[in-house]
Amino acid sequence: MPETFNAQLLLQLAVEWMGVIAVAIIFTASPRFKRQPVTFKYPRRELYVSLSLWGLVWVVMWLIFSRLTAETGSADPNLWILTAVLAAAPFAAALAVRRQPLRSAGLNPQTLTPALLMGVGLGLITLFLRGKVEVILYGLPAGSPALLPALLIFALGWEFAFRGFVQPRLAARLGERWGWLAASGLAALTVLPFRIMVAQAAWPLILGDLALELVKSLLAGWMVQKNGGDVLSVALYRAIHDWTFFL
Repeated sequence: MPETFNAQLLLQLAVEWMGVIAVAIIFTASPRFKRQPVTFKYPRRELYVSLSLWGLVWVVMWLIFSRLTAETGSADPNLWILTAVLAAAPFAAALAVRRQPLRSAGLNPQTLTPALLMGVGLGLITLFLRGKVEVILYGLPAGSPALLPALLIFALGWEFAFRGFVQPRLAARLGERWGWLAASGLAALTVLPFRIMVAQAAWPLILGDLALELVKSLLAGWMVQKNGGDVLSVALYRAIHDWTFFL
C-alpha cells in the first residue's frame, strides 16, 4: 500500500487501470469464460451469512492487528500471509460446512487455463504501464522477490473472500449492480485495521488507502462479472499490482 499519494502516482494508476480494462475486455470476449451464473436457493440467507462472516473477519482483524506494531511493516511477507488467512478462512469454512461447490466462490476448474492466461496478461500490462520492466531486468530491490509469493497468497485469499464468496451472494439478493458495489465497499473498509493499528497512518493517508482499495475492488468486481465469476485472474493481477509499490 502506498505511503504517499501524489499527482504522478495517481496518473500512473489511471493509465494502468485503463490498460487493464482494455486487456480484460479482450480476454473476456472469449467464449471460454461464458458460463451459467451461480444461483442460490435462499438468497436472503446467503446475504446474512456473507455479512455475518465479513463482520467476523473485521473484528478478528482488529483484535489481531492491535497486537502488532509499526515495526511489522507492509514489506513483511508474514503480514500479507496472515491477512490472507484471516480474510479467507471463515469463508472457506462456511463453504465446506454448507457443502457448496467451489465454483460458487469463484473457483471454477473449467476456466482455470483462460483465467491463468488472463491473469498473466493483466500482470504484464501492469508492469509495463507502471514502468517496472526495467527494474525487474536490471535489479530488484532487496526483499522484493520474497515478497511476491506472499502477495500471491494474499491476493488469492482476499479475492476468494470478497469477489468469490461475498459478491455473488450479495448480488443474488441485492441485484448484480448493488451486490458489486456493496462487496467493493466491504473490501475497502477491511483495510482500516491494518492502516490504523499497524501502519499508524494519518487520516489523509487512511482515507487515500480507502479510496484506492475501493477503486481496486470496483475494478476487480467488474472483471469477475465479465469473466464469468472466476477470481484467479483477478488475484494474479492484484498480486502484481501490489508488488509494483515495492519495486
